[in-house]
Amino acid sequence: AFSANFIKGKLKKAKFSSSSTEIKDFLLPNIPEKLIKTVIKIGSVLEKTPITYIAQSVFITATK
Repeated sequence: AFSANFIKGKLKKAKFSSSSTEIKDFLLPNIPEKLIKTVIKIGSVLEKTPITYIAQSVFITATK
């Protein structure tokens, strides 16, 4: 539900001097166990595309 730009904007407004965000993890709940490895591989490719808006996790690093 959060884009990288949205998060960066909020961090800047909160006076963080630097920040980075990584949006990743396409492994959704209830994926059958036999598909997990395939979904992880596909997810690593999708993380490099604009389709990250459907990813599950946002990793944030910020300095104040």
